[in-house]
Amino acid sequence: MGTMPLANIQEYWSKNQASHITFYPKRLQEIDLRRFFWMLHAKIVSAQSTNSTRLQQISGYLDYINSKFLNYFIPSEEICVDESVAEFRLSHIIRKNQRNEVFESYTLADSNTGYICGILPYYGSLTTQTLIRPDLPVSSRIPLYLYTMLLNKSPDAQEHHMFTDRYYTSYILNNELRKLKYHLTGTILTNRKELPNAIRKPNLKQKLIIAYRKNNNLQI
Repeated sequence: MGTMPLANIQEYWSKNQASHITFYPKRLQEIDLRRFFWMLHAKIVSAQSTNSTRLQQISGYLDYINSKFLNYFIPSEEICVDESVAEFRLSHIIRKNQRNEVFESYTLADSNTGYICGILPYYGSLTTQTLIRPDLPVSSRIPLYLYTMLLNKSPDAQEHHMFTDRYYTSYILNNELRKLKYHLTGTILTNRKELPNAIRKPNLKQKLIIAYRKNNNLQI
C-alpha cells in the first residue's frame, strides 16, 4: 500500500469504477487488515536515520507488551537480569511468504519462576542512547533501567535481591542498587573498577574462599 497511497483504508476496497483496485480485495478482506493494523501497527522509522533497525518498526508493539507484564505479575524478592534471544516467524500477508527473525532484548525476570517482568529491546547503539544515568557504564545502566521499570509499577518495592552474570556485576552497580535498598549477587570480571588487587590477580588454592568488604559491599 505504500507504493499506492490513498486518502484512507476504505478506498483500497472501493467498488467505485473510477477508483476500484482489484489487487487488495482478492488477497485480504478489509476487516482482517484493520485487525492487524490495530493489533500490530508498525512504527514509521525515518529514512534519514542511519542507525535504524528493522526491529524498531514494531517498537510500539513491544512497548505495549512490556507495559502489560507487571500488570499481571509482581516478582518475588529474588530477580535476575540477563540477555534473551527469541526467534519468531514473520509472515507477509500480501506476498504469502515467511522468514525467520531474531528478537534480542535485555530482560528482568523472577528468579523462582522464570517469568519475565520487563524487557529492554536491543536496537544497537540506539538502545544505549535512551538509557538512564549516562554517567555510568552501559553494563550498569541496563539493570538500573530495568529495575526503574519495576519501581514505577511498584513504588513500595524494596529489599529485592538481583542476580547478574559477569557482564553486569560491578562495584559501581552494587553501590547504585544499595542506594535503592537493593542487593546484588553475581560473578564478576577481574578487570572491573574498584576491585582489590587480590581479586584482580587471585592466587587461590583449591577450595579456598576469600572475602573482602568495602563499606557495605562484600566481595568473595
